[in-house]
Amino acid sequence: MAFFIAQRTLLSTSNQGFFPRQRLHNALGGLLLGNRLSSAKAQGLTLNQALQSTDHQVWQELYNELFPLLFEEKEETGSKSAITSLRLLNHWLEFAERKQFLRGNTRNFLIDLLILNAFAAEDADRVGDDQAWDAFEDACMGKGTDLLQFVHYLEECLADAVHPEMEDFIESFVISPDLEDQDNLLAYEEVLESRDLVDAPLQDMIRECRVLAAESAVEPIFTGLFCFLRQGPAAQEFLETLWKFPDDLSDVLPMLCCVQAYFYGHEGSGDASSTAASPTIASLCQ
Repeated sequence: MAFFIAQRTLLSTSNQGFFPRQRLHNALGGLLLGNRLSSAKAQGLTLNQALQSTDHQVWQELYNELFPLLFEEKEETGSKSAITSLRLLNHWLEFAERKQFLRGNTRNFLIDLLILNAFAAEDADRVGDDQAWDAFEDACMGKGTDLLQFVHYLEECLADAVHPEMEDFIESFVISPDLEDQDNLLAYEEVLESRDLVDAPLQDMIRECRVLAAESAVEPIFTGLFCFLRQGPAAQEFLETLWKFPDDLSDVLPMLCCVQAYFYGHEGSGDASSTAASPTIASLCQ
């Protein structure tokens, strides 16, 4: 379920504006990178093979198809434009041949990005109160994920110059007394109870997260959230450890690369001295 009502409440009470579109563009690139890597893992490719431009043209064409569906400005504005965009994206997700390349929860993550982009050009009070947005909310019901909420947290971190980490996420975003909507306490119950897993060895953490995710209201982002909020190591070491898993990584890489790209952009790419220590998986890819 897309926590759309809660998101509208958060936006209408925020003093920090909306989500910069360039960051949303970065997030789409990161999401598709995560899909490319998890697809390569499923094919049995080595990490070095996966980090090369495997099927680069296929993924570039996929990006070129999705970008205008999510971000292209239309003659209509506001909620009407958002509904049109959602209808076009749903049609693509139903009929496009390239949808076969999308792994895990990527289809719903795309809807999340579309919703966030719809908010990007709007006044917060108008989105929170205008009944014209009710039709868009109705159209989104049953779609999307709590990636919406997590990106909102990342935007608060950027505004406050705070590095995202588990304790800050819990204290400032899940159980903060400043939030009028306390549904987060229930939605993130398993995260609250298992917060210490971010300090466990990576493979142990992921195994435990996968068990807990099955019972979580935020299952699509659960394991990726823990991976992102984990402190260190650098992307190279992280990915090398991750690649030792014998099974699929589509519950980790698409969401992880998406939020890394949103928060960090392309930090480290093109600079050999910074790439080694960069937190972003994108910095390792050619």
